[in-house]
Amino acid sequence: MKISRLCWICNINIADTAEHALKKTDIVRAYGKGSYHNLGEKQPIHFKNGKQTKLQGANSDVIKNPKDLCK
Repeated sequence: MKISRLCWICNINIADTAEHALKKTDIVRAYGKGSYHNLGEKQPIHFKNGKQTKLQGANSDVIKNPKDLCK
């Protein structure tokens, strides 16, 4: 059973959205919009806790914090 977290701001509603850990505008400025698959060796890679993940795009869940805010 998955336990839902409450929004850390209002502490009332279920946290159903997440903010980017890295600013999306910075990622878009560096790599552009759309899919990053076509960038080949220049496709950005995210490293966290010893795990390496290729970014699919600027809105990739891997560069977002856990859901901690309500809409």
